[in-house]
Amino acid sequence: MSGETVDSHSIRVTWSPPPADQWNGVLAGYRVLYAEADGGSSDGNVASVPADEMAYTVRGLREWTSYNVWVLAYTVAGDGPRSDVIVVQTAEDGKFSHHVIL
Repeated sequence: MSGETVDSHSIRVTWSPPPADQWNGVLAGYRVLYAEADGGSSDGNVASVPADEMAYTVRGLREWTSYNVWVLAYTVAGDGPRSDVIVVQTAEDGKFSHHVIL
């Protein structure tokens, strides 16, 4: 999984599917979970992504803020394990800095 800054209010996350032998049924999609890194909690926002997509742009974030991001795959049986966390920071208004933080 990787993440990159899009602009001062957006980040883009990309990932690979889990190995097929680890699926517990037919893959129904992915959940992208994200929360401010200094929030002290793993609870945050969740976006659902269809199974045939492996990228998502998170919009509406705070300027110049670091976010913890996780991805998990899910089936009708439930959610799979979360990925390792990555930290991605939004840009500062008027400044664009393209960086990936793993």
